[in-house]
Amino acid sequence: MLRISAEKIFVLHKNWIWRALVVLQQKAGGSPINLPLLVTTNQIGYEGKFGFKNLTICFGAEVRYFTGYKADGYSPVTGQFYVQSETTIAEKIPDITGYLNFRIRSFSAYVRAENLNSVQFNGPNGFGFSNPNFTAPYYPQPGLRLRIGFFWTFVN
Repeated sequence: MLRISAEKIFVLHKNWIWRALVVLQQKAGGSPINLPLLVTTNQIGYEGKFGFKNLTICFGAEVRYFTGYKADGYSPVTGQFYVQSETTIAEKIPDITGYLNFRIRSFSAYVRAENLNSVQFNGPNGFGFSNPNFTAPYYPQPGLRLRIGFFWTFVN
């Protein structure tokens, strides 16, 4: 596999940051692997103190995109991927995630809203998160997913 990647961090304004990652990849020889030609991840957000001495906060949006390719198939019965070369997987809309991370002294927490791209305004049931991208042929990603977590260290 040949893989070329470039990563750059742009400072937009003081604490506003844009992180960009671009990966160009191609399989070499007759290996049984299918890859998208281009994968890109962009993260735009705020990172800083937000006016408080003990608070460190990061919030923003992350967008991931890949070009269409013949992704490996997935069998949920056996829980395994298999090589296929018939169905092409292509994203309708790039994957969009909103995030918030913060730390106050020894307490850290995060909230992530993933798959915001699956929103559907005019579906049969009206508004909802029922328009997902596909991970493998006939295997969609879940709709909106919220992840919440925290970590607290206690010091003697």
